[in-house]
Amino acid sequence: MKTSILHIGTKSEASTIVKEVLQEHRVIETAGVSSDILASNPDVIIADAELINGDFIRSLKENALSSHVGIICYAARLNVSSWLRSYYEQNRIELIKLPFCKEELEIRVNKMLLNRESNTLSSSVVANATKTSDAEFKYQTVVENASEGILLIQDNYIVFANRALSAMLGYSLEELYSVPFHTFLHKDDKQVVVENHQKRLSGNKIPLYQVQIRKKDGTFIIAEVNAARFKYKGRAATVNFVTDITSQVKVAKELKENEERYRLLFSNSIEAITIFSADTLKFIDANEAFCQLYGYTKDELLNLTVKDISAEVEKSTKAIKESVKEGDVIIPVRYHKKKDGTELIVRIAAGPFTWKGEKVMYSIIRDVTEQVELEKEVRESKELLQNMADSIPAFIGVADAETIHYKFVNKRFVDAYKKERSEIIGAYYADVLGQRNADFAMKYINEVRQGKPTSYINTFDLDHGRRYINVNFTPSFDSKGEVKDIIILSHDITQLKQAEQELKDAKEQLEIQNEELQELNATKNKFFSIIAHDLKSPFNALLGIGSLLKENLSNGDLDEAKTMADLMYDSASSNFDLLENLLEWSRVQINRTDIMPKVVKVTDAVGEVIQLYEGKAHEKDIAI
Repeated sequence: MKTSILHIGTKSEASTIVKEVLQEHRVIETAGVSSDILASNPDVIIADAELINGDFIRSLKENALSSHVGIICYAARLNVSSWLRSYYEQNRIELIKLPFCKEELEIRVNKMLLNRESNTLSSSVVANATKTSDAEFKYQTVVENASEGILLIQDNYIVFANRALSAMLGYSLEELYSVPFHTFLHKDDKQVVVENHQKRLSGNKIPLYQVQIRKKDGTFIIAEVNAARFKYKGRAATVNFVTDITSQVKVAKELKENEERYRLLFSNSIEAITIFSADTLKFIDANEAFCQLYGYTKDELLNLTVKDISAEVEKSTKAIKESVKEGDVIIPVRYHKKKDGTELIVRIAAGPFTWKGEKVMYSIIRDVTEQVELEKEVRESKELLQNMADSIPAFIGVADAETIHYKFVNKRFVDAYKKERSEIIGAYYADVLGQRNADFAMKYINEVRQGKPTSYINTFDLDHGRRYINVNFTPSFDSKGEVKDIIILSHDITQLKQAEQELKDAKEQLEIQNEELQELNATKNKFFSIIAHDLKSPFNALLGIGSLLKENLSNGDLDEAKTMADLMYDSASSNFDLLENLLEWSRVQINRTDIMPKVVKVTDAVGEVIQLYEGKAHEKDIAI
């Protein structure tokens, strides 16, 4: 017949695990305590600690019909109320912390079932064994009521065994009666059991003891034996109650092994671990790593409290109180002090649990002093690098070589695009530069991905207009020699570009001026040539007239001399006009005079020319 398990709870995850682990039993579900709670006649009750109270447990334990029922309570935190703790300390209930450990739940239930079975009939039968007649004992008590193995031993043979014992060991009753009882015992237990049997026949009281009994298939069970001396058919005999506690012993062994395993882990852990009272804060236990970390011996630590090693007492006590109330906690940074007064920085993982009926705290501590100092140095180095980069009048950035997402930018870079630094860090390069510039840069990005430094010039639309930017890509390699990041160093060369254009324009202007100068020089040469040519004839005429005037004056021919003088005057005036005309022409050639056209009489102009050459013509007797 299946045993009955009553589950009082509303948490679906707890209900699922109870049904899964205890599927071989009959599990009954209820959401709370009611007056007919025992109608299902449960063997074990598994209850959410929040749904029951002390009165409920007390009523179960004080009721003769339900006092045998095992009770297991579970809670998310084991900082339970005082009444629940009291029952736990009295071993009247079991406590389990959520979430369930399936193996632990199964072990606790099986342990309760075994305890209940082992206590069913032994005490009442042993107490009354000597008061009943042989026939009444044999048929009424043993055969009709026993669920455990019962046998009568007389003269070292089994003279009676019930069916429960036969089923337990796999032997038929005839096989059990055919050989001395110690035949079925393990060789290591035979001597002790036989001695106990003889002592019991002599009237000595022998307490409960365990023994290994061989089954028919050759395996052994571990049995708990309770026996009493009485007379059977007028002669001394013993009645023995045998309970198979193999599973119970296995459970106890597993619990002990777990405890030893955890103790081994606790003792040999490289992490500093301690257990202290949640109320007094006094240390209860500490492993060797903890002692070495703080410089105390274990005996010294057990006389101290958490306050003695904390450099932040108020913070420590406050955190402990919160952990007791809320559960497990992780404190990334806390300042502690060693025995010699040296301060250290620790990381703490802690939490409450109940141990030997007392609310305690575990604490796993790691010395992170060097790590914190290193993180501080790294942080300061990053700040220094950022400040240095921000002070450089160039656009500086670092991008992931594979994804081309920005990992670092300086202030000049941020200001140029009118964005927050947080908007650029982690952003895709095209979302910052714009698609046009991103497409243009892709060719050079692919080059730097191959480990080759490269650069290019392009225009960018920045906060102060379109600018010429010289972009330099440099690869950054990881430990495997693969390109990890792209270092970007860019300069605004707009002024340089403008200066180059101005220089180009000045050169072109200089070339134009040089050509004009060459033309002016040619004009000058031409002008001098013209002057030399055009003034030569008029001056020759003047010389000729002067020669005639001199000759006429020498001859006393005054009339002819006067005529020559008039001609000389007219020729000089014409030469002067010719000179002025040549000068005016030269100004026109070098663009230094304004041309103002006017109407002239051709006859007057022709007369002036005739007058210019009249003296020469007269000298040669030429009439014009």
